[in-house]
Amino acid sequence: MRHFIQSMSSSKSDSSSYQPLPFPFPSKLHVMLLATQSELQENNSLVMYQKLVELNEGGQVYIPEGVLNTQSVKNMFSKFAEAHYAAFHTSLVCGHLKSEVQLFPPPEEIKVVHDLETMTRMIGSEMQICGFLDSADVSSPPCISRHLVVPTATKGMTLYFSGGGGGGAAAGGGGAPPLVAAMCRSQGGEG
Repeated sequence: MRHFIQSMSSSKSDSSSYQPLPFPFPSKLHVMLLATQSELQENNSLVMYQKLVELNEGGQVYIPEGVLNTQSVKNMFSKFAEAHYAAFHTSLVCGHLKSEVQLFPPPEEIKVVHDLETMTRMIGSEMQICGFLDSADVSSPPCISRHLVVPTATKGMTLYFSGGGGGGAAAGGGGAPPLVAAMCRSQGGEG
């Protein structure tokens, strides 16, 4: 590891050599160490891991606090998850349908250069679906970031999942599935 970091530091000025860090795409390098603070200080490992994070230009080094045991490791991973995978709540709108959703991982601010001026953009409290593309038309669309979209369950809402075998309407309600009907009712439409 020491040799790798030294070679990375010395080859930063030489642009012709291969440099694995920073990654050629926007990223953060997070290092989760399973060692005590004293073990890391004995062989100066903590400084090397922090240097790796600095070479990638983003990220953090995590160490269990106190004695190395199951609970301290769980706390370290919980701290990491709370910092980087907290829920981001927004509304997803498609025509007259609107639903509260969560995005994972939470979106970050992006900087967009437009006509000699740099603007900072962030996803607002509402996202609009503009249209749909067939996957055959676009094999790998360009994007700024990718997120998992999960509906937020609200009080009084019945989620509808198709069992894959025919049907589709929930018990007692021919017609629209309960989730769609609940979304329509919340917009003032007929259920």
